Amino acid sequence: MGGAVTGGTALAVYWLTLAPDLTAAHWGGDGGELITAAVTLGVPHPPGYPTYVLLGKLFGFLPVGSVAYRFNLFSAVAVALAAAVVA
Repeated sequence: MGGAVTGGTALAVYWLTLAPDLTAAHWGGDGGELITAAVTLGVPHPPGYPTYVLLGKLFGFLPVGSVAYRFNLFSAVAVALAAAVVA
C-alpha cells in the first residue's frame, strides 16, 4: 500500500510540473538524441539504451501533446514506478 501511495504521489507531482517540450537544460544534453532514437528505433550513442528506446517508442504513440511531452511523461511514469518499488 505504501508503495502505491508513494508512486501515485510522485506521478501526480511530476505530471503537474511536466515540461511541455525540451527545456534549456536539455538542449546541450541527450534529451533530443534519445527522443529521436526512440521515435525512429535508432541507436543513440553507446551503450544504446535499448530498454529506453523500446519503451519510449510505445510512449511515442500516445495521442497527447508533443513528442517531447510524451517522453517527459515517460520519465514521470518511470520515476513513479521506481519510487513505488523503493518505498
